[in-house]
Amino acid sequence: MDFIKKVLSKKYMQKDKKFYDDFFSKYPVNVHDGPDRFKAVSALLSGDVLDVACGTGTLADYYSGKYTGVDISEELIVLARKHSDAKIKFLFANAERLPFPDQSFDAVIAILALQNIENLFGATAEIARVLKADGRFILVLNHPAFRIPKESFWEFDAKQNIEYRRIGRYLSESRAEIIMNPGKGADKTTVSFHRPWRRMVSR
Repeated sequence: MDFIKKVLSKKYMQKDKKFYDDFFSKYPVNVHDGPDRFKAVSALLSGDVLDVACGTGTLADYYSGKYTGVDISEELIVLARKHSDAKIKFLFANAERLPFPDQSFDAVIAILALQNIENLFGATAEIARVLKADGRFILVLNHPAFRIPKESFWEFDAKQNIEYRRIGRYLSESRAEIIMNPGKGADKTTVSFHRPWRRMVSR
């Protein structure tokens, strides 16, 4: 899709290279850790922000500007409203049919969300529609080369004394049902999707 191609293009990334270099020199965080991840991305936001697939709305705790969170799970939206300030807006909504006019937001963010959305291009088309022309789209996701549900594993080579990642079926798109809280006795599952990079940036 043209929108994703623009976000990932060298020209687009080079435009903000100095900004990101300056940012990470000020915020040397581990973006894989929950609190640090939210601190890092909130520092990139300004204006009216839409959080797509917001879950329980954790980002709202770190961003002080105008925030709107949407999620397809009614249960998560109920929890988000329960644990957040009443002034913060949380809506039950499908990422493929966002209930907002065109060019409504200064920034849209999707944190570890797109891998759980089946209609990737439908969702990104909606994000492009509600984002202002000069707005910023921030996408946080696991690199698909290292996160393939049920096809990627950590293994250990005792002879060389190294840990490594075994990757299988990278070039094949896949759909897998995974347990949300493994080891905790819970039986709730979610569906996750794997797409190689070439699929992420082309239709």
